[in-house]
Amino acid sequence: MENNASQAARNAGYAKSSAHTTAYRLLRNRKVLARIDELRADLATKHEATVNNVINRYRQIAMTDAPSLLVGSTTGGTRHRFKHPDELSEDERMAISEIRLKSEDGEQVFEYKLYNAKEALDSLGRVFGMFKDRVQVEERERVRNLFDEIAAHPENGNTIAMLDARRK
Repeated sequence: MENNASQAARNAGYAKSSAHTTAYRLLRNRKVLARIDELRADLATKHEATVNNVINRYRQIAMTDAPSLLVGSTTGGTRHRFKHPDELSEDERMAISEIRLKSEDGEQVFEYKLYNAKEALDSLGRVFGMFKDRVQVEERERVRNLFDEIAAHPENGNTIAMLDARRK
């Protein structure tokens, strides 16, 4: 399923020159939006991508602490090394984006690169509505101001009733 509306319109056979306008118009059609929702739900079901699975993955990435991947002690001159992949918990494995095997002093050692925990935390925060996009808040404020401005003029009574009906 195409996630770019203009590209989807071109793929559906609409003219390249008007694809952006066509996509904009179609994304305001309730039947089109309902069909998109159906297709997304089918895709999520097919790939077992539930909201809980996605949130759990973000949690695994955000909460895995890099030192937990190490074994060894700093006392007695023992060096730290990364755990063997078989020693990792499921949460630790899910937080790893890359595994490298290298030879160090004649010994095979693993190195791990973790996914970005801050990005995972930011994503979790957005999922839970902890952060409001500044643009979203500013746009709502602009719309409220527009309603107030229209309401300040008695000759706009019909417009106010229509806008109030849309707002509900």
